[in-house]
Amino acid sequence: MRLLEIVVRAPIIDRELRKIKCKQYWVATQYARAELITDEGTWVSEQLPGWVWDRRSGSRTVDLVVPKSGSDAYNAVLAGHDTSYSGWMSRALSDDLFVRQGFALSGDVGRRMSAVAYRTVRLFGWPGYYDLGAPMPEPYAQNRGLERLYLVDKA
Repeated sequence: MRLLEIVVRAPIIDRELRKIKCKQYWVATQYARAELITDEGTWVSEQLPGWVWDRRSGSRTVDLVVPKSGSDAYNAVLAGHDTSYSGWMSRALSDDLFVRQGFALSGDVGRRMSAVAYRTVRLFGWPGYYDLGAPMPEPYAQNRGLERLYLVDKA
C-alpha cells in the first residue's frame, strides 16, 4: 500500500495532561480528523475530545531526532499511528503507513530519519501495540471509545 497524500480535515488540538512515571501525556480538546489517501483507498483517522496520547512513535532514542509535534499533517500521522496501535490495523501496516511513509510525506521528517524511526518502532514498538479485543492500560483505557480508524475503499 502506497501513501499518496495526507489531508487534515480537523487538526489535532490538545493540551498537556500529566506526567505518569516520568512519561508525558496529552489529551485532545477538540475533534480531529485526517485522511491518508493511498493507492488502495483512504484511511480515515478520528479522535474525539478526551483521547489521550503520548506523541511518540518509536523508542525514547528516536525522540532525540524525530519531533514530538510539527505541522498539522505530521501531528495527524502521529495521532493516527497512536490510534492504530489500539488494534484497528496490523502493527506492520501501521508502522509502514504512518511512520515510514507518513513521516516523510508530511515534510517534517526526511526519508532517512523516517527510515530510522520505522526500524526502531519495528524493533521496539511491540509493547505499545494492543490487540483489538485486549484491554488497554491507563491512561489509554477509554481511548477505543474516543477514536476511529477505518478504510474507505477506492471507488
